[in-house]
Amino acid sequence: MANKWGAAFCTKFRFICDDATKHVYHEKYDNPEADALYISMVHSGSSLKQYLHYGQDALFNNFRQYDYGTDAENMKRYGSTTVPVIDLSKISKDIPMYLYVGEEDTQADMKDVEWLLEQMGDRVKQFTKIPDFDHTAFVTGKYVGWMPDAIGHLAKHNP
Repeated sequence: MANKWGAAFCTKFRFICDDATKHVYHEKYDNPEADALYISMVHSGSSLKQYLHYGQDALFNNFRQYDYGTDAENMKRYGSTTVPVIDLSKISKDIPMYLYVGEEDTQADMKDVEWLLEQMGDRVKQFTKIPDFDHTAFVTGKYVGWMPDAIGHLAKHNP
């Protein structure tokens, strides 16, 4: 249903989708033929709460659980009026991580990536910057040369 809604919306209100996508897509990196299909499906399964949570993290420049907006609701959910920070150090060091980043990504900029690398420490086994790559190029991108490396890591750890 969401796919049909997204496609119908973007057909009727193309100017809105075009304006939205110019902040996410870049013709240099992305495959324009894949954009319409991607837009029709990208938010399928997403919730308003998820986007509000992203907004909270960006607005308050932190990485914490969802803020329910009242002390009473946060107390009910977390046992505290203070919304807890997400502690990345609790991620097992037995889980190897390989981080691929687009150098032209404006949604996960290098400042945030550097913070993540610092938090993750030696859990990150390999860090790869991909030139001329933005956020959605991993999905709709023309360049797929990074994939054999990524698939190789998956195969190595999931025989």
